Amino acid sequence: MGFQIDGYVSEENLSPEFEEIVVTVDGMDGANYSAGFYEEEETEENGSLSYWISMTEMQRGWALGRDIHVELKNLCSYEDETGELVPQSMTQGNWSFCWNLQGTGEIREWTLDVPVGDSGAVLHRVELSSASGYMECDWPRQREVRQAVGADGELTEISRWARAPRMCGVKLEDGTVYQDLFQGDGSEGYLSSEQESTGYYACRGNNRMIDPGKVVSLLFENTTDGGVYEVPLTDGP
Repeated sequence: MGFQIDGYVSEENLSPEFEEIVVTVDGMDGANYSAGFYEEEETEENGSLSYWISMTEMQRGWALGRDIHVELKNLCSYEDETGELVPQSMTQGNWSFCWNLQGTGEIREWTLDVPVGDSGAVLHRVELSSASGYMECDWPRQREVRQAVGADGELTEISRWARAPRMCGVKLEDGTVYQDLFQGDGSEGYLSSEQESTGYYACRGNNRMIDPGKVVSLLFENTTDGGVYEVPLTDGP
């Protein structure tokens, strides 16, 4: 779900966010979602900000026909370095959206056994709808150490499983490339908690509607050289 915010300016070294977010499905809490501003350091050409909420669930089509309610409260900014709220940045308000989610259950699927460039990942399954993408791959587990801001505001090091190459876009049969099609964090991780398992998945929403029947390649970020890996989708329906 994408929301456009006009007229709010966040200063340098500050990141915009809503103080509180409520998402319900058929009046019930507990929806599995991630949310945030897309490229918050830059506004769109028209001066607006884009806010994305990505809802994920393992059951296919679970949200179709259900009532979705989103409530966004108090737009504000946080310090990039400390993560603390800047009180003077607060724009108080309560923005509420309700609708019945209609759509299509049409999904195009591929079963593959194709390496994602030289990343070490091997792509096995892809599902694309007009509004979202899902993939499964083999991704050997490896630990990485990253810096994070602790509760006391000090930098600390954390160890976590390294993420597989990020599914970022698609290429269409007419040559059109949407390199940043998939937005937000979505949902991703290992399919099993077993330490020896290597099956990995990722699910993300689109920033535009597409015709999955016209997709010929899936794109993944290449963090080594700043480019992308292109994986042809040849084993389709």
